[in-house]
Amino acid sequence: MHMYLLPTSLDGNGRYMKKRGRLQKVLGLSIAASLLMLIFAVLIPPTAAIDLTLGNRTPTSTNTGGKIVFNNVNITIHGIERIPITELNFTIFQGTTTYNNIKFDVFGNILSGDDSYFEVELLSPSSSQITSWFTPGIGYEYGYGERWGSNPGDGYGYGSASESNITFCYRINYTTRGTGSFYAKLFAKATMNSITKIYQSNQLTFTVSSTALEGVPAGSSTKILALVSSQETLRAVEKIVGIPFVTPFYAKDTDGDNLVDEFTDPNGILTAIRTIRDGAKILFLLSSRSDGRPNLLWNSADDTISEITSVFATIEETQIDTSAETVTVVISVEKDGWIYIEVDDIYPPDQYPGYVLTVRTSTGKQIPAEYIWREDEKIYILDDPTTQYLIIYNYDILRPLFSPNDGTEFAEARPTIIITYYEEVSIITAKLNGVDIRGMMTSTDIKTYNFTPSYNLASGVYELSITVQDSEGNSLTSSATYIVNLPHGGSTEGFPWLLITILAIILLIAAIIVILKLFIL
Repeated sequence: MHMYLLPTSLDGNGRYMKKRGRLQKVLGLSIAASLLMLIFAVLIPPTAAIDLTLGNRTPTSTNTGGKIVFNNVNITIHGIERIPITELNFTIFQGTTTYNNIKFDVFGNILSGDDSYFEVELLSPSSSQITSWFTPGIGYEYGYGERWGSNPGDGYGYGSASESNITFCYRINYTTRGTGSFYAKLFAKATMNSITKIYQSNQLTFTVSSTALEGVPAGSSTKILALVSSQETLRAVEKIVGIPFVTPFYAKDTDGDNLVDEFTDPNGILTAIRTIRDGAKILFLLSSRSDGRPNLLWNSADDTISEITSVFATIEETQIDTSAETVTVVISVEKDGWIYIEVDDIYPPDQYPGYVLTVRTSTGKQIPAEYIWREDEKIYILDDPTTQYLIIYNYDILRPLFSPNDGTEFAEARPTIIITYYEEVSIITAKLNGVDIRGMMTSTDIKTYNFTPSYNLASGVYELSITVQDSEGNSLTSSATYIVNLPHGGSTEGFPWLLITILAIILLIAAIIVILKLFIL
């Protein structure tokens, strides 16, 4: 039997191998633990630095223009590390579309957005308490937050674990607009060292129904035809006039003929200037201007809105055609899109009821009568793009020309006035301040008449009125006013003051001579 003794060096090698195995186990466990921690870090989200909650809203539904109150709108900022909040937003959504939005600060002050629809009230803490938490003028550095950064332990915040959380509580009132289903959310944006994070709250839904028409209570069984503007139209109007609308405007049928005829804007912004009934299509000419000039055209049938340009046009030319018995007035305007034209009416219908008015464009298109209005000695025309218009008056007897012109002032007692017509006419009546003067009228062609008073006129105002008739029996009364302003007052009889003065002097001298002779004798 042979026995062998192992070298001592081999015993040392064995101990080395055992120690190496233990180290490998420890390293393996460390790696496994690190992997588990990494998995947990990935799968389990960290606690948010900022918690946003919307407590409740009342009511859950309302009519357009009604209010939704959001109570207990809370912002809780965790106390591990302070990080500044740079923006707070309260937003109303319809589907995925932002409907209304405001940006406000922690004090409840609305900074920008649709402020006419919102009211923000800070319930707690007090404004003075908030002020004590940060230095005014350096931004909203009142927040707390988590550690940010790509490398663990960088510590972008500057708070500590001993800091307590801070909660801001608000009440937000929202005045509704439009109709449909909506929801609200609160957002907070926090930024530090060029790193920005957005936090958001839960959402609260609510519904808005059409507002009751004026004169018809909500829920009434009364059936009435009404056309209400859509949200798209309302938004288009807001862009044009630059004023927010809370409630849609509408038109309703008041006389039961199934055509709307009365316009209402519950917002008190738009006023109906004119209603255009073009067949079954009803259009409303609207104004949001302080001077009442129209700037919008609403087609209630298809709910479309058009912007209107209002212009004053001047008469460029007047053409008289005696054979066709027409007077054509030419005006030109520069425009783009719908236009509302105002021009002087040289033959107002109250003075010339027999005249027929037609308006054509330079291309021959006739403007429908529904798009023409005459009032206060003005003509108003609504049309789409054209640059030149012909205003045509068809007459029976054209107004005569007075020479000198109406309003002339005379410095003589027997002025001569010439009245010229464009056709042969007979004088029916002729009066000067109510006195018949037909016997003082002369003519050589029964178209041009001369008038010279047969007596001297005193200083004063005189109205010359003449009524004539043509061969077809049409009549026309025309008038002109003149002023007589004689030197030293004048006299109706033209009394010879100079002659009387001379005779008086002669008589006085004769009387003196007679008296002297008597005393001498």
